[in-house]
Amino acid sequence: MKNSSNLGGFFIVMPAYKASGTIFETINKIDKEVYELIKEIVIVEDIENKEDQSASAELLNKFKKCTVIFHKKNLGYGAAQKTGYKYCMKKNCEGAILLHSDGQYHPKYLKKIIDLINISKNDVVQGSRMMNKGEALKGGMPYWKYILNKLTTFFENVIYRTSFSEFHSGYMAYSNKALKKIPFEKLSNTFHFDGEMLIMTKLKKLKFDCFPIETHYGEESSSLNPIKYGIQIILVVLRYIFNKYNISADENRFI
Repeated sequence: MKNSSNLGGFFIVMPAYKASGTIFETINKIDKEVYELIKEIVIVEDIENKEDQSASAELLNKFKKCTVIFHKKNLGYGAAQKTGYKYCMKKNCEGAILLHSDGQYHPKYLKKIIDLINISKNDVVQGSRMMNKGEALKGGMPYWKYILNKLTTFFENVIYRTSFSEFHSGYMAYSNKALKKIPFEKLSNTFHFDGEMLIMTKLKKLKFDCFPIETHYGEESSSLNPIKYGIQIILVVLRYIFNKYNISADENRFI
């Protein structure tokens, strides 16, 4: 890995899907000190429409560090991250931090994440809602989502022989080294992209750390379909098991 002095700073990647009503508020919550540390805020609009184009024009006018990239059609949550990370890698980023545009994850943790990568030399960092018992419920997470998260994480940890506090947090960050070692472009475009990145963190033997976060569930609607999401998890598990126990398999066949 190159010396950090030769790298292009930290980037924030914000996947967005019809999020013009919440994205301004989310960026406004970024502390001024942290905003100065951030090189760019890369917003990936996962669908091109007039409303989002208008909102993007306002963003570019108000926040000088914003870059907006449009997908011509809806490609998926994972695809939006891929676009953002590829952009960051072209800029030789020091690290890329995933920040949801709907405000569910508070930007107040950004400085801690930067320090965990820059000072503590971690490759992958996760803000977990499940480290402190009941914290996610206090933040408004629906009870059924809480139970489902706990159950699926338990079974995934058993299958992958890991000990992650959760597989389903969207508060993730990756060092330059992690983005180079993980072939993220070959992972899925689905909502379980974050979980797949955790699996690759294990397979690539990257240094990982996590810390507890608060979360906020507002009235904004989510495009996540729990049935489809469950199927995505099962398919990833099956691919992993098939490749792990296939005599000719290696870690890259998981993807």
